[in-house]
Amino acid sequence: MTNAQLKQKVQKMFDEINIQKCVDKIIDSGCVDINSWDDDFRLPKIVLSVSLKELAFQYEPVDKSDKNEESNIR
Repeated sequence: MTNAQLKQKVQKMFDEINIQKCVDKIIDSGCVDINSWDDDFRLPKIVLSVSLKELAFQYEPVDKSDKNEESNIR
């Protein structure tokens, strides 16, 4: 794989990510009493954090060698 191919594939996956869908899922679930929060960025940061963790889980490597490569990149 070339650098350009890697960048293109990562961009393609990034374009398919719909973070708003994750946010909507959290809001629609009713698990958060939105009205009890102040109008600041605390709750949005929490919701974004949970959404990003969910997305990361969806792309988590399964194969042991892939997990090793992930650890190497980190």
